[in-house]
Amino acid sequence: MFKLTTKSTYAVAAVIDLARHYESGLVQLRDVSKRNNIPAPYLIQIFNRLTKAGIVKAQRGKTGGYTLARKPAEITLLHTLEALEGRMELAQVYKKDFAVADIFCSAEKSLRSVLSVSLAEIVSRSNQRNGALFFDI
Repeated sequence: MFKLTTKSTYAVAAVIDLARHYESGLVQLRDVSKRNNIPAPYLIQIFNRLTKAGIVKAQRGKTGGYTLARKPAEITLLHTLEALEGRMELAQVYKKDFAVADIFCSAEKSLRSVLSVSLAEIVSRSNQRNGALFFDI
């Protein structure tokens, strides 16, 4: 069974949380932790990896916190997952038979396409499904 690691699941929840609060400025790690039920020590490790990958940026100090390094529309789910798990390479898994390798290559292309959805799009879809109303003034 193909399954995401807990680390990746938590990372996705955390970056979506940061995307939801992007316009509000810096977000405290403890708030992300509480809202998403992610252990804070584990979240620190995840944010360190996401910071190194250029997805999250941190500001230290009393008024510090975390935010996305770029606009939510510029960061994809694929960026987040590959920052934690490494580059997805399904086509490299099977090299004995070219026909099977072609199938894996096709699957990889399709999966990359699906996972290339931006964080902004995910937040928008989530808001629509939850019936949330937002007004820009």
